[in-house]
Amino acid sequence: MLKDHIWNIDTAPFTLSPPHKTASGWHRERWDSWKMPELCRLSLNLVSEQITKNWVCDIRDVDALAAAKSCLEEYANLDDFAVRCCSPSCNETTEEAIERNMTHYEVRIDRPESGDHFAVYEWDRRLILCNAGGAHHFATARYIAGKTGTRRRLCGSLYRYSLDIALVSQLSDRYAIYAIDDAVCHGLWPLLQQFESKFYCAALPWPFETANALFLPKSNARSQRVSSLLTERRFFDLGEYLKMLSGSVTKHRHLLASGSGGWLSEDGPNHP
Repeated sequence: MLKDHIWNIDTAPFTLSPPHKTASGWHRERWDSWKMPELCRLSLNLVSEQITKNWVCDIRDVDALAAAKSCLEEYANLDDFAVRCCSPSCNETTEEAIERNMTHYEVRIDRPESGDHFAVYEWDRRLILCNAGGAHHFATARYIAGKTGTRRRLCGSLYRYSLDIALVSQLSDRYAIYAIDDAVCHGLWPLLQQFESKFYCAALPWPFETANALFLPKSNARSQRVSSLLTERRFFDLGEYLKMLSGSVTKHRHLLASGSGGWLSEDGPNHP
């Protein structure tokens, strides 16, 4: 179920993209494409992207990896991953071992043309290395750097993703929003039509491309009866989840403004 894997939202840009800037909807015995300003904006602006070229940090600043042959969710952090999956390589605690692992052909962050880059999602705040390979070698080098106190400079493009808090508020004020698996959608849509409930749906982005966002207008009494039933049946409340992320983002922005928000500032670590 989508609810069991919702953690993935924390590691993916959340940008719903209804085709042609519309959302499919049904009301009173007919399907239509409703040109809803909120959903048109949602397809473009729920998450904004800012790219910083030649961004510099230390290897120990990296908190997570985007890909690995191993299942990364099984490990508490990258050090745990290194110890449990990369031994005995981790036992050679020398600067030479760090460089040997970092120059492995699958570790590409030192090669700008490779496409590997850094990413930070404002609602998550971990520094993620978006890698195409080399997870074990990078984690080993990072672990050894931590054990030896060695600084190892990394340089690459940083992608920052920010949440449109005002848009989240606008949507949650007007719609109850649920994430619905495709398998459930096929059975749910006819029931909503039969009940004459007004609703809109839009495909969710990767990694939830097999699911939809269901929008139930709060101004429609039948839609709200459906919303109450979905909440009672514990369907995933995407609107509440986005509000929770929005609250986290707001709190962190206040910390940054006060100068106590940690290293994740506009310029980042930029170690020499």
